[in-house]
Amino acid sequence: MTEQDLPLFFATLRLCQNAKLLIIAGSVTGKYYINEFLHRFAPKSGYTLTPPFNRSSHPGKAKTCMHLLASDGRELPVFFCSTSPSARDKTLLPQRIRTHATELRRVLGQGFTTAPE
Repeated sequence: MTEQDLPLFFATLRLCQNAKLLIIAGSVTGKYYINEFLHRFAPKSGYTLTPPFNRSSHPGKAKTCMHLLASDGRELPVFFCSTSPSARDKTLLPQRIRTHATELRRVLGQGFTTAPE
């Protein structure tokens, strides 16, 4: 994904009115994980991704974080994993999803209004 792709990404997301959770994984470039990219460039499209991701507070492989993507009164929980589905170790992303399954089920069932730390 690049900056030029964001309008299409957000237009598609607006069509997904029944979505309760967005799962994002991996990096956009060597410089940004997808969540860092969205945090930085989403405001140009009228979206915010909070809280900011601090790499140093998430050590190790397959870093995870919960975010909230918001625009025009809509808030969508976001689960981020730094390891993409195309990583060499293809087991890491599914492992992280399993590790956080209870929290993800809670979010799907109840949602949340502010991003957990």
